[in-house]
Order: sequence, then structure tokens, then C-alpha cells
Amino acid sequence: TQDVTYLIRGGFSLKDESLVFLINPKARKGFGVSAANLTNFYRIGGNLLKPKIQADPGGVLKTGVTWGLAAATAGLSILAQGLFDKFTGSQDVCALAESSQERLLAAKPNTVPKAWRRFQPTPDASN
Repeated sequence: TQDVTYLIRGGFSLKDESLVFLINPKARKGFGVSAANLTNFYRIGGNLLKPKIQADPGGVLKTGVTWGLAAATAGLSILAQGLFDKFTGSQDVCALAESSQERLLAAKPNTVPKAWRRFQPTPDASN
């Protein structure tokens, strides 16, 4: 959209119908600061028949670091991240996606399932 760029990564497997999508919004207007800067630790997981919102371990870690830096810098780190997102949110995200697809297609076939398994939740987190 003109206000926000949504960077979405992940995918789905037709083999077991599992899916994982991580959504990272980046503001394109104003100071670039939004609630997503402080609470972006969810992802869409589950399977094609019953998708569900799950905690993203990487997002939880990133959010914790963001809150810690915000406390240590009296909020200046949030403003800096927002301004960075504002200027990088206008990048050609389609070109970035195309580059990622080219790297995926050029990858050795056995590395793709390994990368997919890294996205999968641990058995305890899927409940």
C-alpha cells in the first residue's frame, strides 16, 4: 500500500499441508513508527485446512531486544528503527522477492527441505 510495505516470507508444503508465513510491516509515511515495531512476534502457521496464529521464536527474540534497546535509549532506538523502515520500505520489494526466488531455484535440492524445517515450530509450540 502507499502507507505500509508488507514483507511476507514463508510458504506452504503440499506434502504435509503445513504452512508458515511471517509478516513484517514497514511504515512508508510519518516517522515510520507503529505498534508493529514493538509487537511483531506472531506468524501464521498450522496447516492449509486450519491455519492459526502462532508465536514466532525469532520474532519474540527481536521484540525483546527492541524493548530492551528502547528502555536503554529512552525510545530513541524505536525512532531510529522507524526512520530506517520508512526509507527502506520504499525499496523495490518485488525485485527482492525475485532475487530470493532465484537463489531458491539455484540452491541444491537437499537444502530447501532443511530451510523449510527451520521455519517449522517445535512440537510443543504447535499446540
